[in-house]
Amino acid sequence: MSRNVTADPKFNLKVLLYRQLFNCELMFDYLIEKGKKVPDWIGSSLSSINLKTSRLKIEYEDKIKSNKLNKEKTLELQLKIADAVEPDKDTITKMLNELTTLCQPATPCSLENTIPKAKLFGGWGPMFTPFIRDIWLISIICLVGYVIFSYVNASYPDNIIYLQLLLMFSAFLGACFYTLNTAKRYVLARTFDDYYIANYYSRIIIGVIAGIILANIIKVSYFPTPGQDVGSKILFQMTPSLFALLGGFSAEAVVKILNRLVAMLMTLVEGETKDVIENQVQEFKNKMAANNIKQKMINVSELYSLLESPSIQSDDNTKVKIKEMINKFLEER
Repeated sequence: MSRNVTADPKFNLKVLLYRQLFNCELMFDYLIEKGKKVPDWIGSSLSSINLKTSRLKIEYEDKIKSNKLNKEKTLELQLKIADAVEPDKDTITKMLNELTTLCQPATPCSLENTIPKAKLFGGWGPMFTPFIRDIWLISIICLVGYVIFSYVNASYPDNIIYLQLLLMFSAFLGACFYTLNTAKRYVLARTFDDYYIANYYSRIIIGVIAGIILANIIKVSYFPTPGQDVGSKILFQMTPSLFALLGGFSAEAVVKILNRLVAMLMTLVEGETKDVIENQVQEFKNKMAANNIKQKMINVSELYSLLESPSIQSDDNTKVKIKEMINKFLEER
């Protein structure tokens, strides 16, 4: 059953009608689960519609259980359900609007995203939402890597590659822990939106980078160990892998640390520049002062020479004025 969806408006409307009915049932079940009051007419309308589609839904569920349902068969059954409820499309639209208002802040999309429908290991294990299952798998892989490289790094402590791999797995653990803890709140509230999945994965990558950076810029020897006498008990030992885990969990803290380091560096550079400028200004002032003193000494020497000349010796008033000028120059010095 291969059809061009965009070329057949009626086909599109049938698919839309099925989705509307599915969303109505999903939101109705959510409201009942939460113990919220639902208008009686919605319950009676859904019951009436379910009577028309019960046989098709049973067939749909049986094929799901027997793994005989491919994409085309699924679409075919959905179209049959849409045909069965075609006379009730106005009622379904009205129910959809009413239920959407009652379910806020949850939406049909978030309710569908938080339905557990993926097992942890293929066909084994409890059911999870797909995104949470994926993060669980990443966490388990990182935990195994952390254990392996903790042992390897302890056996070869001087190997920088093993150390960096240990830091990477540690940072991954911290980032996955943060992501699971954050997403859990939205999953439990049934408000998880898959629109933000890319942001969660970006946060994991940022956390890994932040964890590795933090573990490499902080020297562990600066922190006391349980064997050192620091006047109080040490609750835990600071290790590079712990810093990597903390950085992965709180990338924001690493950003603040880096910003502080940049500010310190800028202050250092600006301080050195300011000192250089001040030294240059002071040197210029010293040169100017030395030149002034030198010029005054030249002036005083010339005045003494003038004072000893025969023409001045005979003029008492001029001699007095020259001596006053000499004294003034000497006082300014």
